[in-house]
Amino acid sequence: MERCVLTVTDLITRSIEQYKKSTNKDRVHLLTFEGFVQKPYEELDKLCLFLDTEKTIHTPHFIRLANCPRELDSLDRERKFSEIKAQVKKELFHKVMKMSELYETNLYGLL
Repeated sequence: MERCVLTVTDLITRSIEQYKKSTNKDRVHLLTFEGFVQKPYEELDKLCLFLDTEKTIHTPHFIRLANCPRELDSLDRERKFSEIKAQVKKELFHKVMKMSELYETNLYGLL
């Protein structure tokens, strides 16, 4: 688990750094997991507009397969954090929690 958490935190950190350095931010569409699963059609409309494309007749089928729209369970999220805490070093878990806080506050300062 620790290797996975290190990989994910590293990829997120590098992605944030690259985005902040980018001079072409208008070519990147930011969306959140929460926004997408809770309001998939609204988010897809924004994404389609950004990509200059349209949804297809198959879109509703794949939205349903992804179990969307749905409400996210905060208890499930806490359970996952507890699993991570139990399996990684204290310093790494602290990093995960700090990153989670930055994500929740303003999408890592990207908004």
